Amino acid sequence: MKKLLGLLGAFGLVTAAGVTVVSCGHKKAENVENIKTLAELLSGVTIVDTQSKDDVLKAIKAKLGNANLKSDYVVEFSNKDVATLTKAETITIKALQDFNIGDAIVKANDSFKITVADATKVETVKIADIQAEADKIKGKKNLPEVQTALNDIVALEKFKDKIQSLTGENIDGQPTNVKVTIVLKPNYKLDVKTNTITITGAIQDNTPKIKINAKDISDKITISGFKTIAEVQKQLDKFVTGTPDFPGVIQSLTAKTDPEEKINVIVKIKLNEGYELIGADWFRIIGAIDPNK
Repeated sequence: MKKLLGLLGAFGLVTAAGVTVVSCGHKKAENVENIKTLAELLSGVTIVDTQSKDDVLKAIKAKLGNANLKSDYVVEFSNKDVATLTKAETITIKALQDFNIGDAIVKANDSFKITVADATKVETVKIADIQAEADKIKGKKNLPEVQTALNDIVALEKFKDKIQSLTGENIDGQPTNVKVTIVLKPNYKLDVKTNTITITGAIQDNTPKIKINAKDISDKITISGFKTIAEVQKQLDKFVTGTPDFPGVIQSLTAKTDPEEKINVIVKIKLNEGYELIGADWFRIIGAIDPNK
């Protein structure tokens, strides 16, 4: 092996430490950011004493996907003498080597323990209740701020005895959304099979917005002499959906009668995401309504 490395070095194939690694053994690609622990992958798995050991193996297999029992990982039961589970028995899952779960990597010797719960004492937690609290997290500067807010949810009176942890992570291609993994305390289980939720808009969008001048919009609108405010609104709606000048820019133009002069209309401007309005978000249309028509 040393001789091989020496030859490679002579031909310039071995560069700075940590850049290129040459090994005689079989190694799987490793991305430090994509390492997952068994605790993360198996979070949410609740085992009760009415289940068989085969049930346990199936539940673990469902979470670890294409990983191979006995070659990639091993499952050990503290009570080895019986086929059924016993209350407070400990189940240990241990990685025997580095292995992949999708695009994630589990490291050798990582382990996770599950304590068998008393089936008569297992309570159900509604994932919708957790989602409702998580959806209150909006516009945080970064993931650490989101995590702090998640920790606050765990500490709530209604959850502190039920939730072990809520862990947020970024979602590829969705910079403002956060995936949350739920881990419950022993003797609690979720009312659904999944143990993850998504918070939409948890992190503020820092993408530069396209600036739109409010006057450019108002100058393009010529409305006059309509009998009612409803007719004026129809014309504004047509402008929003049909204007070639601002395609996909304007979310809505909302009309209301000018309280100072009933023949005039005040229009409120609302733009779509990704656009920023420059100037006042409203304008006045003089003579939009002719009540004598």
